[in-house]
Amino acid sequence: MVISGRTKVRMLFLDAHMRELYVHWPEKTRESVAYLRMLAARHAEDPKLAEMVGDLCVRSSRFAALWADHAVEECEPAVREFRHPVVGRMTLHQEVLHPDASDQLLTFTAEPGSPSAAALHLLARAVYAG
Repeated sequence: MVISGRTKVRMLFLDAHMRELYVHWPEKTRESVAYLRMLAARHAEDPKLAEMVGDLCVRSSRFAALWADHAVEECEPAVREFRHPVVGRMTLHQEVLHPDASDQLLTFTAEPGSPSAAALHLLARAVYAG
């Protein structure tokens, strides 16, 4: 699964299902805002990024509070735990790709042969079948 960094941040704060999906949602939101703040500093001239930050500040009190903290950090590879409504709990490895300087792509993979790999395979089949 591959997700654009900007899309992921919007979903984290505006999609109610994301709160349930990430087992450690509060931690993930803090990390995401700190990374977005770093991007905003590097690309202060990017109107779409500024618009996204403004929109999220208005629509999400959690985002606004985290943005006001001024935390800055790099997006790093990590192990994430998910609670999927169909396949249950999954442990996935997040890798970070930087296709250009203003965004990132996150890839999520599972340990081969693990229950998480089986769950991810099941989800992929459902997506391609549907």
